[in-house]
Formats: sequence, C-alpha cells, structure tokens
Amino acid sequence: ELAQLCLGVEEHFAWPQDIEWSLDVEGKFWLLQARPVTTLYPLPTGADPASPDLRIYFSVNVAQGVYGPLTPMGVQVFRLLGAGFATFFGYRPQDVAMGPPFAVEAGHRLFLDLTPLMRAGPGRLLVRNFLQVVEARTAEIWRKLEADPRFSPRPVNWLSVFRALARFLANTRLPLRILAAVVNPAGQRMRALRRVEFLVDAARGLRASPVPPEVRLAQVERLGTEVLPRVLVNIAPVFAAGMLCYMLAGKLLGRRATAAELQAVLQALPCNPTTGMDLDLWALAEGLRVDPASREALLRTNPEEVAEQYRQGSLPHALQQGLASFLSKYGHRGVAEIDVGAPRWAEDPTPVIRVLAGHIARPSGEASPADRFEAARAAAEAAIEELARRVGGHRALVVRALLRRVRALAGLREAPKFYAVAILAEIRRLLLDFGRTLAAEGRLDRPEDSFLLTLPEARAALAGRDVRPLIRERRASLDVERRRRQIPRLLLSDGTVLQELSGPAAGVLTGAPASPGTASGPARIVLNPVEAIIEPGEVLVAPSTDPAWTPLFLTASALVMEMGGMMSHGAVVARELGIPAVVGVAGATERIKTGETITVDGSRGLVYLAGSTDSG
Repeated sequence: ELAQLCLGVEEHFAWPQDIEWSLDVEGKFWLLQARPVTTLYPLPTGADPASPDLRIYFSVNVAQGVYGPLTPMGVQVFRLLGAGFATFFGYRPQDVAMGPPFAVEAGHRLFLDLTPLMRAGPGRLLVRNFLQVVEARTAEIWRKLEADPRFSPRPVNWLSVFRALARFLANTRLPLRILAAVVNPAGQRMRALRRVEFLVDAARGLRASPVPPEVRLAQVERLGTEVLPRVLVNIAPVFAAGMLCYMLAGKLLGRRATAAELQAVLQALPCNPTTGMDLDLWALAEGLRVDPASREALLRTNPEEVAEQYRQGSLPHALQQGLASFLSKYGHRGVAEIDVGAPRWAEDPTPVIRVLAGHIARPSGEASPADRFEAARAAAEAAIEELARRVGGHRALVVRALLRRVRALAGLREAPKFYAVAILAEIRRLLLDFGRTLAAEGRLDRPEDSFLLTLPEARAALAGRDVRPLIRERRASLDVERRRRQIPRLLLSDGTVLQELSGPAAGVLTGAPASPGTASGPARIVLNPVEAIIEPGEVLVAPSTDPAWTPLFLTASALVMEMGGMMSHGAVVARELGIPAVVGVAGATERIKTGETITVDGSRGLVYLAGSTDSG
C-alpha cells in the first residue's frame, strides 16, 4: 500500500519526489508532503523519463577529467566540433550551432547519447573497447548494460552505416595515414606536427587586425567547425598507428609478456607535449633556484602578487624572462582547458607560479624528474630488447620493429589535445574581443559575459536583444552546478545514475593498472590543482586529472585516480615520468585520508591502505 502511494506520487509529478508519510493507529497511510528530489542529476532537455525507450548518456566531462560545469559557449564549441566531424561522414546538421543530435547537455555538462551504439552489436564492442582504455570503471558498467533486455539489439541499416564509414575513411584518408606512419614513423610524425602548427599559427593570425564583432563570431564558427576537426584528424592517425603496433606486438608476444611488462615500453615516450611542458617547468625552476632575486621573489611573495608583478613586468629579470618564455609556449593551457570560458595560464599565471615556488622549495640532492624520465626511457629500451629476446628468431625482429614504432609514435597521445587547446585559446581571445565591443556599447556588463551565451544568443545580442537577464540566470545556475560533487559517468533518460554495485575489499582499493611499479608514501588528496602543492614523496590522489594537473606529478611518488584508463591523460604522463599509477579507483578521495601512508602497486592495479597486511 505504501509502495502504491509512493508510485502514485511519482506518476502524478512525472518525476521522483521526496515524500513524507505517516501511519495512523488505525493502520492508514497518510501523505504529508511531496517535493522534488534536488539531489537528482538533471536530464538533458527533451529527455522523457517516462518513455519506455531508454537512452544512455556518457559524460564527456568525466572522460576529460573536468568535473565542473562548462560555460554555455564551452558547450557551444563542442557542438561546432561535432558538426564539423559530421561532415567527414557526409552529414551536415541543419543547425550547425546545435551540432549533431547525439551531443546533449545536462547540468551544464556535455554528454553523448550512446544508445544507437548500444543497440548495434559492433557498436557495443567499439564503445566497450574504447572505454576500457580511457575510463575503465565505465567499461564495467557498460558491460552490465549489454545484458539489460531494455537495450537489446535492433535492426540496423548497415548499408547506410557502411556508406557513412566509407565517406569518413575517404575524407580523412585515415587508413593511408596510419599505414604511412607505420612505414615511416619519424617522417609522418614530423609532417603531422607541421600541419597542425600551421593551423595554429593561422588561427593566431586572426586577431592581428580589428574586424567587426559579427566577423569575430563567424571566425569562431569557422575555427570550431573546420580547423578543430582538421587538427584532430591530422594527428590522431599517427598516434593510432603507434597503438596498432602496440597491439600487434602484444599478439605476437602472447603469454610471454604480462600487461605490466608490455606497458613498460610506454614509459618516457618522446614527443609528448604534456610531459615536455612539465620537464620544461622543472628546468625553469632549477634555473631560478640559483638566482637569488628570483628565488626570494618566489619563496617570500604571495603567488597572486608575483603574477601581478609579472603582468607589470617588474619581476627580477631571470624570473620575468623565464616565465614569459614558458608561457609563450604553454600559456594556452589551464585548468578545465577544454572550456573556452576557462582562463588560461597566459591570463593568470598564478598556478604556474605556485608550482614553481614548490619546486624551488624542494630540497636539493634528490633525483630530478629529468633523471627519472631518463631512467624510465632506458628501462623502456631495455624492455624492448628483453621482449624481443623472449620470442626469438624472425619474430624477434618483428617485435623489436613494432615496439620501436610504438615509442616513435605513441608519444603523440597528448598532441591532439595540446594543439586543439591552442585553437580553443584563440577562440577564447576572439570571444573576449567580441565581448569587449559589446561591453563598450553597454550590451554586456563585462567582456567575459560572452562565454555565458551560445552563438545564436551572441548574434541576438549583437542585433539588439537584451541578454543580461539571461546571463544573470546562467551565472546563478553555474554557481549551483559548481557545488555538485557527484557527476554521473553514465546516465539513463529515466534519471538513473549508473555506478558499481560491489564495494572495495577491506584495506585494499582496486583499480586499473596504468603505470607499472610500486611506491609508498603519505597520501595527498587534491580536488583542485589551482592551490595544491605536492611534497616530494607524497602520493597524489585525485578524482581525475587533465594536463593542467600534471606539473604536480613531478614531485609525486605515485598517482591514484578515481577515473581514467590506461590511455587517460594522467596515466600517460605518469608512465612518461616513471611513477606508479592506478586509475579507476572507486571512492579513492573518500576512502583515503591526507597524510595516511598508502602503497600503490601500478602493475596490479591495487592500492593498499595504512595497516593492510597485504601491502608487503
């Protein structure tokens, strides 16, 4: 009877409710109150929670290590990117600003509707394998969904699918580019990097001359729909060729090599721009350590004040010039850098300055990250020879050649995002220029308000519509979403948030092995890298990471992440620097306490808590 009462309330409101009820002395139930469940994650616009045709939404935010909400213009740029990619398949959305229909927004975060892929056999396998390497915990949930009868396969028009796939392969020349990279890895790597650097330089040239605000919006649309897809398509095949060689080598080795032994080859890969950034920052710190004026400024002055002095050009010469050189190369990066609404290091170098100060304060005499990187590189080269020796004969030549190609190409794993973020930084500058024009005319309160609009809304503001009430509403909504801690990785259209059902074993947390090796140290829980400092030997424990977190890796002894897979950003950089890493560890930031000594086994994917009897 009580269940029927509750279901009746839910049916009446067409949404689950918080309900208060009572049972009187005569055994009768009374409904006292019903109100919305405010902790439920909001559904995408148009999703019908009562429809029997369930949809599956996958969080792009979580996959990219950005838990916070995206600005409306940040989501807009992703829709433009989706529209641009759709043209490779021979499909152009009617409304470019809306992008393809599978890109949806919920809670100011981006989700992908993966339902069509779930309902097609090959699509299921494709998504499962993809998730296994980028978000291992989500892959397990996906596997369980495959057994759900509500998502049973449906007939597919395979002729249309093959036509679209053929158009994509023809337009991107993907097979030829992968083959060319396997044949000539160094040459194709350099060719791809030259192409994307040309695109970035061309984008930077757009802000050289003043143009009307409507032209700025047209430039934003072009960069999103044309240039961003070309950046990704130029680099991704080269990296894909490296991972193809990795898989082929694994097949040839079979049981002669464990997963951890094969992963050792991926340590200290060349040409990874994120690792290069971290090592350049360390080298800058080492140079400033011996300059008394720079050292004093970094250790005795508040980082915010140092940033202001940098903008004024009044820092000690070595620090001013060194920071300027670093930011000229990496200033387009920042926390939540996939959102054009997020500030870049070039605008506010405070996070970089804070990390520099932490590096300089570190005791001298310990092995530097550069030394660790070189040791990891030597270990990777030795691993190639050892694995080749195990197969012997002609197979040894093939395995050695494949693994050397892996090391020549797989370092570009971080390059697509590095150059894509450079384009996003240019889009941000164009939108700030647009915002300054409208703010000067009194149509916006400040230039940054342009990021709280979509392209159609920005054009409407240009035409005279008062968008300031909408902007105030958006800002309040974003403030609410920034306080949300639980972000679903997979969300169903009936409001169900999917997560693991099994809990961790006592004293041991389980995840996915991401970087081999074992290390023990005091844990440091970090939820936001902006003000974080990792002391030497501490284990960094985080929900997830993006490249702006990786300078913290330089002093960490190991990494534990709640999200991610073998090829997620944190895992890649951890291998580059030779520190053990376990990713996809459910509840790590809650189960582990700052200061608690833990042991990270990156080869087996285990994290031993303090007092565990198995950690030895």
